[in-house]
Amino acid sequence: MTRPVLATPSAITISVRRSGATLSAHTTLSYPDTVLVGEAHRDDDNRMRAIAQATLAALRDVSDSSLESAQIISVPGRKIAVTVVEFPDAHGSYRAFVGSALVRGEVEDAVARSVLDAITDHIDDQLDTEETP
Repeated sequence: MTRPVLATPSAITISVRRSGATLSAHTTLSYPDTVLVGEAHRDDDNRMRAIAQATLAALRDVSDSSLESAQIISVPGRKIAVTVVEFPDAHGSYRAFVGSALVRGEVEDAVARSVLDAITDHIDDQLDTEETP
């Protein structure tokens, strides 16, 4: 059976700006039939977290989730964006899913792609649960 997954956007546009003590991130995910826009504002310097939160905000109609962590890790010869996204379950608790993406150019793009990866894993998990008798 072919599973529907969160398709990769045809374009990801990210902007981050600081105004006084506030860091603002804006994410636009462009798909062939729609454009999703999200934003996040933070009072600290956590740029990666702001980008991940803005990406989740763009997907708010697709996913009820919250961000636990967003960071860039280094391994020999590579940098990887890693996010941990939590989703509520039917029992009132939360399940964590990890998303990752290799940094190929812009770090910001990799953070957004890692959020999409975590959401795709969550959707796959939900489909597995629905298929289990």
